[in-house]
Amino acid sequence: MRKRCEREASAIDIENEHARHRTATIEELAENMPKEDSFGQVASVFQQISDCTRLRILWLLCHTTASVGAIARAVGMSDSAVSHHLRVLRADGLVSAKRSGKEVYYTLAEGEKARLLHRTIDAMFEIECPSEED
Repeated sequence: MRKRCEREASAIDIENEHARHRTATIEELAENMPKEDSFGQVASVFQQISDCTRLRILWLLCHTTASVGAIARAVGMSDSAVSHHLRVLRADGLVSAKRSGKEVYYTLAEGEKARLLHRTIDAMFEIECPSEED
């Protein structure tokens, strides 16, 4: 019940936001449009999550911290293939790594971009992060 009410409230918020945007003219929007490089940064994030494997890795790292080997087993890929994807995700600032002895553990990066991505991924799969329930 709570989830349905939250979705209904979210739908109302989205409709109100759409109504607000419809009142702006194209000229007003053009004046306030973000800079071109900002669109490039956003496109880069969408490019990352458009790859099914990276999206699966991100989904896992939204909910846990894991080593390359553990991630590789979870997604059914080789360690080297997963390492490649993690390098790309790290370069874009979406995941972070922490060394513990010989092992490196990965998790979703801190920051607004990563938090927004986490919420987006969860919303797209219509789940709630287990840690948010606590």
